[in-house]
Amino acid sequence: MRKLFLLLSVLLSAYVHSQNKLTAITNISYDDMEQVQYIDSSFYSYANFEGSLSQLKPIFHFDGDVYNIYTPELFIYSLSKLSFGGMNYPLTLLYSTTNTQSNGLVTESTENGTFRTLYTYTSAGKIKTTVQQNLISNVWESIDSLSNTYTTAGDALTVARYSSNAGNWTFEATDTFSYFPGTSRIQEKISYYLDGSTGNVVPSSKSVISYLGQQVDKIDLYQTDFSGSLVWELRIQYNFTGNNCSGVIGYPVVFNVVSSIPLIEIEFTYNASNQIENTLVSSDDEAFETEYTYNPDGFLKMEQENGIDETGSKQLISTTKYYYQSTASVSELKDESVQLYPVPSSSIVTVQSDAKIKNIFVYSLQGNLLLQQESSVLDISTLPTGAYLLKCLTEKGTFSGKLIKE
Repeated sequence: MRKLFLLLSVLLSAYVHSQNKLTAITNISYDDMEQVQYIDSSFYSYANFEGSLSQLKPIFHFDGDVYNIYTPELFIYSLSKLSFGGMNYPLTLLYSTTNTQSNGLVTESTENGTFRTLYTYTSAGKIKTTVQQNLISNVWESIDSLSNTYTTAGDALTVARYSSNAGNWTFEATDTFSYFPGTSRIQEKISYYLDGSTGNVVPSSKSVISYLGQQVDKIDLYQTDFSGSLVWELRIQYNFTGNNCSGVIGYPVVFNVVSSIPLIEIEFTYNASNQIENTLVSSDDEAFETEYTYNPDGFLKMEQENGIDETGSKQLISTTKYYYQSTASVSELKDESVQLYPVPSSSIVTVQSDAKIKNIFVYSLQGNLLLQQESSVLDISTLPTGAYLLKCLTEKGTFSGKLIKE
């Protein structure tokens, strides 16, 4: 049942549609004392206007085995990506990703020069295959792959997974989708896997979906009993207010009888702009929520996840912040448009710009991220004496310069 709880607990999403580039994402997780446990940050660089987002916000969509408010994995068409991580600042550069593009689509994504993913696409621009490879003794060796097929309307039909050993490909698993005739509404999703002991392809799970009009009404979830059969384990009931999903209730099923006592409940609330504002997930023994805030353009700015105890008290679990740059200016700002003073400095440095400052990053000369903040006043007193690289993100573009600590 824990797996089923997690299936219903995917709480964030992103969808692409206007004129902003995602430049950075920073996630901070916290321990039981609400002290920082781990920080990871990703920074994206672009060569041109390709890769712009028109929206980035949570959406109600089918993912995994259910409909929910969720976050599909962001596939950003950037030229490169730097990923940092650590328990505190300075963060360590974990890996650098370089993307090769053709006709605006990423065809190869390479991490640290030793791991890469190759992509092919359909004529409609949907991912057809992905192949992951490791560089071993200067030879790229495949390790696994995905193969996707689609309906004529562009909806997912099959997703097959394969693994490779010394160039020999082995089928691992597949997801299959069926739709109500003439629509893009999923009727069933069935997952299969290769049973290594018998060599047979057997079902592992199934989702059976029914609708009221155009809106999903309920989903019945089936799980394998590991003997080749599927067992009905959960019924998920959906409630709507207008076009917005307002709640989800999951009821356990025992011997094909739906219980009247919920196993899990999810509530969605929306703000005045009809954006998802809060998701509350609760069961008998735990509850947590995700709060969403947006920038003036309607792009997701921050999500914060909190645990909630039996008294209603909240405990911070994690925060994720998103940073953007308008595609009205993707080039570097002229030096005179950003000023640092005093330079050098032993403690406080003020960053002044004609444009509103959105974020400031300070790196070591080795590329480690040392400081990150939204304020235009930097406290560098904790940094050792020396030279540092500064990157300033404003509403009009970015500025890169050198910072001296004396």
